[in-house]
Amino acid sequence: MHQELILFPATSMQTNISRLVYIYFKSRHIATIPPLYSLAQSRILEKIFMLLECSFEYESGILSSLSVTLLEVMRLVCDKPESFDENLVVEKVLDSAVVVARGSDEVVFKELVSLLKQASSGNSSNKNRNLQILAVKNLLRLFRFALVERNSLGSDVVFSAISDLSGDTKDVSVEVRAKCIDFLLSLRVLNGENVGISCSLELSEWLGFNKPMILKSSKLRAQSHSDSDTFSSSKIDTEMVTIDLNAYFTSLLRILKLDASWELYSLVIYNFHSQLKNVAVASHLISSSCVESMRAHFCEVVVSEIVAISVTNFPPNTRKSDLYLLVFKFLMTILLWDNQFSKSQTDDVLKCFLLGLTKWPTTARYCIQSLTLLLTELPSPMTRLVPELLMKVSRLTSASMAPSILEFLSTLARLPEIYVNLNEADYKRIFGIALGNIRAGSGGGVLGEYTVQLGYHVLSVWFVNMNVADRRKYVPFIIGHIVGDGGASGGTPGNGGGAGGGSSRAVDESVELVMDMLLQNSYADCAARPDAFEGEGATEAGGDGMASGVGFGVTPSTASKDLVERSWIQGNSVLSIRNLKMSGWVEVTVRRPSGTIVFSMKLENRARFTEDSDGMGAQIPAVVEKTATEVAVLASPDDDSNIFSFDQELDRQKTMASLPRTKPHLKSASSMKSIFHLESKSLPMDPSFILLQLSPYPPQALEAPCIPLPTNEEAFTRAIKVLDRTPVSDLHKIGVLYVGPSQNHELQILRNDSGSRSYTCFMCALGRLVRLKGLKKYNTGGLDTSEACVDGQNCLVWQDASSGNQIVFHTTTLMPTNEQTDPQCSLKKRHVGNDFVSVLFDESGGDEIGFDTLPGQFNFVNILVKPMGTVGFMKGANVMEGAIGGEGAGQSGLFLKEYEDQMFRVVMRVKPELNLPPLGLFSDDGFLVSGANLAGVVRRAAVHANMLALVVAQTRAGGGGFISNARERLRQIKRLADRAKKGITATPLTSGSQVEEMLDFTRFA
Repeated sequence: MHQELILFPATSMQTNISRLVYIYFKSRHIATIPPLYSLAQSRILEKIFMLLECSFEYESGILSSLSVTLLEVMRLVCDKPESFDENLVVEKVLDSAVVVARGSDEVVFKELVSLLKQASSGNSSNKNRNLQILAVKNLLRLFRFALVERNSLGSDVVFSAISDLSGDTKDVSVEVRAKCIDFLLSLRVLNGENVGISCSLELSEWLGFNKPMILKSSKLRAQSHSDSDTFSSSKIDTEMVTIDLNAYFTSLLRILKLDASWELYSLVIYNFHSQLKNVAVASHLISSSCVESMRAHFCEVVVSEIVAISVTNFPPNTRKSDLYLLVFKFLMTILLWDNQFSKSQTDDVLKCFLLGLTKWPTTARYCIQSLTLLLTELPSPMTRLVPELLMKVSRLTSASMAPSILEFLSTLARLPEIYVNLNEADYKRIFGIALGNIRAGSGGGVLGEYTVQLGYHVLSVWFVNMNVADRRKYVPFIIGHIVGDGGASGGTPGNGGGAGGGSSRAVDESVELVMDMLLQNSYADCAARPDAFEGEGATEAGGDGMASGVGFGVTPSTASKDLVERSWIQGNSVLSIRNLKMSGWVEVTVRRPSGTIVFSMKLENRARFTEDSDGMGAQIPAVVEKTATEVAVLASPDDDSNIFSFDQELDRQKTMASLPRTKPHLKSASSMKSIFHLESKSLPMDPSFILLQLSPYPPQALEAPCIPLPTNEEAFTRAIKVLDRTPVSDLHKIGVLYVGPSQNHELQILRNDSGSRSYTCFMCALGRLVRLKGLKKYNTGGLDTSEACVDGQNCLVWQDASSGNQIVFHTTTLMPTNEQTDPQCSLKKRHVGNDFVSVLFDESGGDEIGFDTLPGQFNFVNILVKPMGTVGFMKGANVMEGAIGGEGAGQSGLFLKEYEDQMFRVVMRVKPELNLPPLGLFSDDGFLVSGANLAGVVRRAAVHANMLALVVAQTRAGGGGFISNARERLRQIKRLADRAKKGITATPLTSGSQVEEMLDFTRFA
């Protein structure tokens, strides 16, 4: 017989085993076996396995022979498992698969895999459940063994067998298929090509491991399906083992389409998305036909509403709307292959997201978040979709959707190339959504306050982004919507209905703030406050406020007691007029909640009693001196495009410093006018703008057109200084930290003074690098700007042109690290520890960084950025040198292209103690973002998160909830007016004397 031919002994150990096996096989041919003899057979097998376990240290030749012997035993057990009275014997036989594999060659290994595959299915001679479970269990173990101990040799064979079992609906039981699918779903692609397994604790324990199994191999790779890919089969080492993921993905898709078992369907639909997202980073591993099959199926599921239609045992306590949410996550991941889709195919996916906004309550929020990200990732298709999308969004009435909708509109406002097709009705829808949320009021706690602030933000940004000539035509619509009943149609905030009709709304603070914003921006496109002059007239506190008590055109040295200044309350503004030392010149300052406007005015009429015929006087104001000097020396404006180039700024400062301190000689009034003519080209001035600034608005009672302020009293002077120091725009302080490989402790993270190349590319795009020393143009958020440079030489800043808001990034890698004088990095922690929002660029390779790793009282939000794949580590300074033309410029340029194509996982976590629902674009599972769009997306998310954090901080501190800068300025102006009105009595105009009193302008002037 064949069994006898393989039992010739080689050594004493093998002789003992061979004799036992020989006896065992001989006994199998006895027709009638007494029970006692059957028990003896079992004991013989146990003795065989005991000897095999002791034989691992023998030579490979011995193990090879033993493997062949044991394989025959396994084949016998698999063929007739019912012949064994004890399941323990069957289990021991099958558990010896690893012993067989350890000494087997390629042929024997394939026979072993085939035997276990056959035993796992119904194709074996017996459909014993215990045998099938044991067989598939050892088949899964073989994959680990091949990956770790055989250097991936044979792992492709095992993978193919497991994949076949998972998709076999005819001969394989649901339980066996579930084990195979669960194991395959833990497969992950590493570094864009290598394949590994990351099993859960439950699966690892079932396979006999006491901790989660993580398997990696440099030899096992997924087969590429891209001819241009660097990992194509022609370039892979001949020792590499490749597996094809397409057949496996096709089998999973077949389960979602046709399988009747809820156990298998739920296992796939709940877990397949995370695996697909991992594989999508290396899109070349999946063929275009496989991707198209997945896209077509999930689109059909949404359009036809056929999720889980094949499942016969659908559980009654499971909502199908939750499954549709998972379908949209699949579609969002599939769009990572958008370069393989046609225009119509991409549009079909986007239209599915439009359906998801209104069809199922659980999908609306995810769909609007996905569409927000796609504004930057798929600009061309989204340009076509935006008008229809705005119509859909304007009909959403859920208050819980308001933050996500407003964040979408805020993002869209920064992308003018996408909303080029909007018409007047679309703009009115946007204004209607913003005004509807403002009208809803701030009585909804933290979320309500946050929604109101986002509403103001969206309204002002969209209004300012319009052409100046187009703004005024929307003013009646906005006024009717915020004051009248224009937005109350249907009683829902966010409705984009028309203006007018119905009852009027009281003019409260919300209305006044909207009106003030309109007045400030309807006829001019100027900044919300005048720029602080450099040098003696510059503001303090890094440009956060205005010069206290000193005119903008006058330095402190020119201010004297001889100069006359008067102030009045006009509507919701403070009008201040100061005469300057030179004849005929005055400075007019209009302080409003939305900003401060400063004019330098000259009386052109010639004085009656003077010999100076041209009316110029002996001196000129500081604003004209500065303008004339800079026009003379600056050939080109400062270039902000190169954030690492300081040459132009330094040359400008040196040139200005070398100029004589005397005033330039201006020969005539015509030369003066030529300078202002030059300025007028850059900022057209509508006469209506001047009128509105100097008129009381909102209109006051006729008997009190303006209220004089006693500026000679210290209390009023101090109040105006406080108003000037109250910021017009918002400052967002955002922490930026780099987490290096294997770092998981706060001190390790804070001590980083550089990062990887991808981190440096991210920083380059995140903001503008400016020198801290003597910096006055930007608010540094507490960073030291003195000669000492305590917080480093440079910092990252960003200014939003639409809103005027500033962002300062407290970047720990730009701050000095001194382990001798500051071993705990307290100087860094004092900044990032007080920032509400932190951005963590995480390349640790470990678990997600939590709030306990970087504890802080004010650390409310963490935005985690994690590169998908490995990027080479390189000192950040070298990349910066390359960016400004150093030796590494060529290398950095090549890497920049790789960075832009790389994918990053972005997740936002809100501190659990705040008890807030998931908010923000990157809540829940987050999204994958390309490197080309990463910085802009993260910057906008950080600003929205910081707006939320400011609301949370002020609400927790008490005092009536959140108060914006504009609202605080409005209240200060009203307090000034109330104090000034105490000396003025207003009575009805019934007699001639009262009319005379009203007409006596000396009461107010």
